[in-house]
Amino acid sequence: MTFYGKKKQLISLGVLLFFVIYGSFAYWYWHTNRENDAEQIRIHAEIISYDAWNLDTTGMRSYLQLVQKTEYYKEIGVIIGKNISILVDGHSSLSDIDSVLARLKIIQVRNHSAPIVYHGEIIGLIHGQKLVRDIYPLITAFFLQFFLVLTAIFIIYLSINRRLLKQQVFERTKRYHELVNLLPEMVFETDAEGTIVFANAIAINRFGLADLSTSVHNFFDLLDMKPAEKDVIDLESITSGREQEKNEYTVHASDGSSFSVLIKAAAILRNDTVTGARIVMVDITERLALEEQLNRDRKMKSIGMMAGGVAHDLNNILSGLINYPELMQHQLPEDSPLHKYIKPMKDAGLRAAEVVADLLMVARGVAAPRSVANLNDLIHEYVASPEFKNLQEQYPDFTYSLELDPHLHNISCSIIHIRKCLMNLVVNGVEAMSGIGNITLATSVEDIDILETPYGKIRKGVYSVLSVHDSGKGIPAYELEHIFEPFYSKKELGRSGTGLGLAVVWNVVQDHNGGLGVSAGESGTVFTLYFPCTKREAALPEVELSQKAYRGQGETVLIVDDELQQRDIATQFLKSFGYTPYSVSSGEEAIEFLKKQRVDLLLLDMVMGAGLNGRQTYEQVMKIHPGIKAIIISGFSESDDVKTTLQLGAGKLLNKPYTKENLAEAVYLELHR
Repeated sequence: MTFYGKKKQLISLGVLLFFVIYGSFAYWYWHTNRENDAEQIRIHAEIISYDAWNLDTTGMRSYLQLVQKTEYYKEIGVIIGKNISILVDGHSSLSDIDSVLARLKIIQVRNHSAPIVYHGEIIGLIHGQKLVRDIYPLITAFFLQFFLVLTAIFIIYLSINRRLLKQQVFERTKRYHELVNLLPEMVFETDAEGTIVFANAIAINRFGLADLSTSVHNFFDLLDMKPAEKDVIDLESITSGREQEKNEYTVHASDGSSFSVLIKAAAILRNDTVTGARIVMVDITERLALEEQLNRDRKMKSIGMMAGGVAHDLNNILSGLINYPELMQHQLPEDSPLHKYIKPMKDAGLRAAEVVADLLMVARGVAAPRSVANLNDLIHEYVASPEFKNLQEQYPDFTYSLELDPHLHNISCSIIHIRKCLMNLVVNGVEAMSGIGNITLATSVEDIDILETPYGKIRKGVYSVLSVHDSGKGIPAYELEHIFEPFYSKKELGRSGTGLGLAVVWNVVQDHNGGLGVSAGESGTVFTLYFPCTKREAALPEVELSQKAYRGQGETVLIVDDELQQRDIATQFLKSFGYTPYSVSSGEEAIEFLKKQRVDLLLLDMVMGAGLNGRQTYEQVMKIHPGIKAIIISGFSESDDVKTTLQLGAGKLLNKPYTKENLAEAVYLELHR
């Protein structure tokens, strides 16, 4: 029931109780007064019995007059025998109010009589008509009771209202505390000296505050400030709303750790005087970490954009450095002394192409197909590879061990880039040990809920995990946040690569929607890579064919590329394998050519100068020759245009710079798809 409903019920109960009590009192008073009047007239009869026996009429009359005046009789008289009758009339002695009330019948007349007895013998009769003046005491009693009832109701009302107010205050206080304790921020209330008088649950837990009612904690003791700073940053400056030099502070948690917070406060004012403060403390550790990660991502993106642009131009240049020596090798006699110069030239171009591939990986735009593989198989392939053998020859004093999970799940990945990560981490570990120590390659399966690392959040899922552990001296803590930045390297210049190795690892993991972690200590450094698992089975390895198997039967191929050198190289390669090549320098020329002539295959560069790009060209060509087969060429990235072109029907993506064998295999497989 609401407060107003209780109030109405209380009033109704009070009115009913009032009339019940008053009615009971009025009836009691009336009955008692009637009995008293009857008893009183018997007393009068007894008193005048001596005068009546002596027939003293003067004495009887005087007594009756006295009774009439004092007891408000309208008339009173005595009858003795048949000869004596005395009657005293009191009309003239009534007051004006009594007269009016008598005429209005408010004051009524009550007849009383009693026998006059003398020595046991009735000698006469006293009778009278008394004015019943009960109205006066009843009115007095009414107002007195009315006042008492009102007073009682008021007291009860105040009691109920006080109880309701206490309940409301309790509920509001409880609601306030519950809401404050639900906040993720830390909330404090202090007095004018900074002593904490209230703290919510999270603040008590974070700072280990004991019972505030029995122990004293000063708010400024939580802040990591020097004594001189406390004089400057006092309570009034925090709560006054004035601009401060800094609003971010470092505080000490109960476990001894420190973290960054943002403090917002409001003054508690009484008579324009600061008597305390209400303070909200926000933990900004996660925000600072996100800002740092965002800055790192922006730096990586800007470096990647630069690297990608450089890599695109270098790929076109390297095509000539790699492909022309190939053409020369096939045209020179086997005993020509020029072979010893041409092969190193081609190998140098291939090594340069690997650096460019790293730049593209840093740009996170490398175009590479995905296939299902198992990390255990990739590790076995790597330790049996020529690259690993060369590393063992260069550093003969290092050893390696394998700790592979036999139940490891497959992953969907770019195999060439996973191999690149594995190779970079092993080389990095061997060089960190100066060639003396042990490298452990391990795999495992982990079911992760959510894992926070300094290098990003790893989402929920099942992951195949690759870890590379070297027994070197470890990476200093101040370097850990920079090791994945491109060109950041503490190794000897000219001996340890380009400084892109770990940047490639970081970008490969990001492209595979995985995560990574690094731990370093006296026992060495452990790099841990997480790749999402797949339930798909790994494909059977393709059977390698000889170059003779890739020869054509005069099939026609249209080369579309804005680089003259690229068109010339592709033309000569295709002719050497028995194909009939044509070439144009733009998408517009390709469309005009195909309007007049049909070809078996389209060799289409994705990035061209002004005019149509590769995707736009392919869309127009499909309108002329639906279902035409195509191979797309890219020296930069697996962009949205590349993905769209593959979805439209292009069969394969070939990265620049490609070798003669790469081109022959791609053309053969596409024509026979």
